[in-house]
Amino acid sequence: MKFAKLLVGVALLAACRTAAPPPPPLTPLPPPGPHTNGVAQRVVLMSFDGLSADQVEARGVLNGMPLRVKRVIPVDPTQTSSTHTAILTGQPPAKSGIVGNSFHLPGAPRTAATRGLDAEIGAETLLDVARRNHKRVGALIFPTIDAANPRRTADFGMRFVKAETASRIVRLARGDFHAEWLPPTWGAPAGRHPSFSPPMRARIEWSVPRKVRQDVDVVAYDTTDDGTRNYDALFIESESGEQALNGSPWFSLSKRVDGRLYGSWSKLLQADPELNGVTLYWGSINTNDAYPASFEQEVDDEAGFWPGVPDETNARNGAIDRATFTEQMERFGDYLTRAMGAAIAHEQFDLLLCYQPVIDQVEHPFYPDDAMRTRAYAAMARGVAAATRELDPNRDALLVLGDHGLAPIDTGVRVTRILRDANLDSRWEAFASGGNIAHFYRFGDPDDSAQLVALLTTFKNPDGMPVFERVEAKTSAMHPNSGDVVAFSYPRFALVGGDGDLFGKASGAQHGGLSSHREYHTTLGARGKGIAAETIEELPQTDIEPFVKRLLGWQ
Repeated sequence: MKFAKLLVGVALLAACRTAAPPPPPLTPLPPPGPHTNGVAQRVVLMSFDGLSADQVEARGVLNGMPLRVKRVIPVDPTQTSSTHTAILTGQPPAKSGIVGNSFHLPGAPRTAATRGLDAEIGAETLLDVARRNHKRVGALIFPTIDAANPRRTADFGMRFVKAETASRIVRLARGDFHAEWLPPTWGAPAGRHPSFSPPMRARIEWSVPRKVRQDVDVVAYDTTDDGTRNYDALFIESESGEQALNGSPWFSLSKRVDGRLYGSWSKLLQADPELNGVTLYWGSINTNDAYPASFEQEVDDEAGFWPGVPDETNARNGAIDRATFTEQMERFGDYLTRAMGAAIAHEQFDLLLCYQPVIDQVEHPFYPDDAMRTRAYAAMARGVAAATRELDPNRDALLVLGDHGLAPIDTGVRVTRILRDANLDSRWEAFASGGNIAHFYRFGDPDDSAQLVALLTTFKNPDGMPVFERVEAKTSAMHPNSGDVVAFSYPRFALVGGDGDLFGKASGAQHGGLSSHREYHTTLGARGKGIAAETIEELPQTDIEPFVKRLLGWQ
């Protein structure tokens, strides 16, 4: 009996010793960085296409931002459409369906290519979230927000403009200039300025067929009393007045017709004092495309007409020099900055999505011209400074980020020729847009995906270097929009489609490859209401969208 009681006592003592105290309540983990310490009334997100983490670090253009993410790791592929979709959705291409800048939609005609910037996004975007939360969003040429349908339309915004006319080089000879074309309103046959030789003028039509036109005169004066016809002063005369070309070779022309403001920027490239040769860069005519009409008027009033994008075609063929191209880039970037200022000053919004492509526009054709790159980053810095001045840090937040960096290229590879040379083009189509990714789609049996994977994996440049870094057949984890075989090239190669030679020389820079390459990494800086001061070494691009929602208090 005593022994039994002893056993009971030992058991009770053991139970007391082994009984664990109740666990403390679980504390929820904080969301991943970047962290917030409040909610902003307004957020302005500025995306600079081609913004390189390494270049930003070296130039210090985001120094002073309380929040600094040194390296944002883009989604694969690192192409503009895929990366901006990730910024808007927080999802990778396997979820959003934007698998590249060029791909094939299931069910479309065999050779039909779809631009990633135009394709429907298969995941919820910040615009969708805003509508659910009854919030207002503005979008200034932000990729994929093109007002093509209600889901892709902001409450106000600007669309990327296609030029109404093409730019061209105008060459005037001595026979194009005439002394007798003085306007009748001048009265006596004398020019507006003193001239020791008869004022001479050449007339050029400035027009968009069925939309707008005016006569523009190039007028030459001889201002030196030396007994020689020596035309040393040139002016542009149009309906809006007179512009001297001696101080600056650039001149603008504009006219409002049916409520639309049309305009162009042109430049005097060369002038012979005897008028035997006068060369003008005759810029493309453009008009703003903003909505609603009240916002378009605000942009017209405060930013002017859409100035046109830098003219890569004429810069590459030498018709204009790099300085002219760079001046166009700066004008375009500063115009977009002024348009942003108009939106901040006059529009009601919770989120304003702004996009500037100037760095990308310079580096694609002219990498690694450091002087041009420096001026592109200076244009970016002016935009950031303007936004900082115009926002109230006690209620507004500013986010500055990029979509990807760029890497130099030296060789173009025609993926359609790879298929044809291997006798695979009867069943396969290749889609590529100059970047580092190609989608291959199979049409018909047998399934020879493994054969194509093997071909691409061992495919080499004439110098013996392999072209493709990663080649994989389609899996269930990929989006239906992906190719049956997807191939990523090494950064030095630019993959293209169409007809032509298998290999070709290439220059400049590209993107679209695997984000494991540091050259493709971008960055992020932020300041203002709700921004916690911290430095983050690396951040997945898909973490930006949830950060924006936390900053705005959206669900």
